[in-house]
Amino acid sequence: MTDAILVTAANKRIGKAIAIRLSNAGFYIFLHHHDSLDEANEVLNEINGNGAVIQCDLGDYAAVENMIAEIGASGQSIRHIINNASLFSADEAVDFSEQSFASHMNINLRGPMQLSRGLHKLLKDEDRGSIVNILDSKVFSL
Repeated sequence: MTDAILVTAANKRIGKAIAIRLSNAGFYIFLHHHDSLDEANEVLNEINGNGAVIQCDLGDYAAVENMIAEIGASGQSIRHIINNASLFSADEAVDFSEQSFASHMNINLRGPMQLSRGLHKLLKDEDRGSIVNILDSKVFSL
């Protein structure tokens, strides 16, 4: 069975390029998106259906747990995660709010940690996995 990779924010920019490249290398791609179904479906078409589109708000704990369960139930051998999703909002270190800070932490820290734990639980004892975290420089303005 082909190894599967979850690419978060696989519907545009860097995530899209990564998903296409990894699909061309033979991996099955779980194409995550938050609220861009049409763009995610376009990427699925570009990779000739070698994957599945999966929607999830990475800032929502329960939604991430549901996505992990959906991936686990898919029958695909998920072995890798590319955490590419990030939050873009108009705030800076001098004027962020409690809500803004919590949103950044949920999407840029808790979500990837939750996905890492989920991948670990889905791996068989003899399997090894990998996780790549991509951090956008916008995060550093907080």
